Amino acid sequence: MHSNPVYVTTTNVLIVMIFLAVGIYYIFLKIDDYMHMVAINDCAKLSTFQKSNPSDNTVVSYPVPDVYQACLKDKGIVK
Repeated sequence: MHSNPVYVTTTNVLIVMIFLAVGIYYIFLKIDDYMHMVAINDCAKLSTFQKSNPSDNTVVSYPVPDVYQACLKDKGIVK
């Protein structure tokens, strides 16, 4: 039996389109994960304060839980 070239071409195009759709979906999932992590990191940077000890020149960073949680809520990460 001989295959119809139009059918073979259409099938190949559909297979390529499916692979492209899956690839694009995967890329968007990764971008979404990255943006999620950037938002969390930005909130962590925003909600810290530093306290310095002049006697031994040390700087300690402390988180501010209320500000951090409010930032996460504003960005839609925590409901």
